[in-house]
Amino acid sequence: MVIGYKYKIQWLCHQYKQAKTLVDALGAKSLDAVRAKNRDMKNIDSYDGMVIYPHGLADNELKKWMRATAKREDFYSFEFLRK
Repeated sequence: MVIGYKYKIQWLCHQYKQAKTLVDALGAKSLDAVRAKNRDMKNIDSYDGMVIYPHGLADNELKKWMRATAKREDFYSFEFLRK
């Protein structure tokens, strides 16, 4: 019997510049979700709308969301998830 499993690859970036570099390298469409975390590592916001945009536009929309989220007072880091 073969048992299927889910796996998760994640990256954690504390600065917008690091996060932008990661999106440039991987592309937004290769990610399943991006979560913004506070200092207690609790989710304060999340974004998973990469699939509704074409390839180039998905990267730009994700970067816009990250830029706006990074300006929040309670923002600490971005967590990138791929399943």
